Amino acid sequence: MKTQILLAFITCISSIAIAQTTLPYSAHFDNVTEQGTWKQYKLGQETGLSYWEYEKINNVTDSFALVHYYPVGGTQTTDNWMVSPELDMTKGAIIDSMFYLMKGFGGGNPQPADTIALYYIEGNRDPSLATKKEIVYDYLRTDFKLDNIWYSKSALKIPYKAKSGYLAFRYKTVINWLDIKVDNIQVSPQKTTEEPKDSNKTAINLQEINRNSAVSLYPNPSNDNVKFTGNVSELDVSIFDFTGKLMLQQTVFSNEELSIEILPIGVYVVEIVSGKIRQRMKLVVD
Repeated sequence: MKTQILLAFITCISSIAIAQTTLPYSAHFDNVTEQGTWKQYKLGQETGLSYWEYEKINNVTDSFALVHYYPVGGTQTTDNWMVSPELDMTKGAIIDSMFYLMKGFGGGNPQPADTIALYYIEGNRDPSLATKKEIVYDYLRTDFKLDNIWYSKSALKIPYKAKSGYLAFRYKTVINWLDIKVDNIQVSPQKTTEEPKDSNKTAINLQEINRNSAVSLYPNPSNDNVKFTGNVSELDVSIFDFTGKLMLQQTVFSNEELSIEILPIGVYVVEIVSGKIRQRMKLVVD
């Protein structure tokens, strides 16, 4: 009996020791094992397609994204959360990259009570029991676009005083005709050991840079040519596969076509550099 208790205690301690994930951490959602490390909490009404799930990207093998479709029917609140494994953020954390796509129709524009956002939560994995919930990125009120195009965000800072906590995607609405897809999240520890000064001012400046110098890629998906538009004239474009291998590199001008016919079917990361501007986005080749 004592032996069984000891073994149970060791098992419990071991599970606690491995429960926390150290940074850097990445989530691509491309296999069942990784998908199983995220957990969904449905805190509102369950109706129709109103939940988080995983979907293949353009039918590409082994390439999935996290998806939430619009609620169907009902007059009560849909409030669904998808929460990461516990992450060690005691040294601070920053989201190096995150891809997302939004589309909608009819009344797809955000309503005052709607929330589609990435949160940092701590104290409990269940958002209803968490002691802290803080928005890291608000999809509806920051560079909102319903154009069915993949965009990337970078340099999203997790609160520096964070301890061990979770990243959590929230979809809350009474009823709205809006879908969102999220993919390829990379989280790294902050390099500094001191809380940065004027952190609010820095965050505002980063948002202004992203908004004023954003570059768009279209069409996406594509299998022959793509164009880049934005507040830049000349761009150095590098295209990588998801192993980090450089597949194509070329300098192009705004609205000039770039041939991607040499790229096999798949999902790629496009890095754009123009002066001090550096931006990443996802490209699907079909």
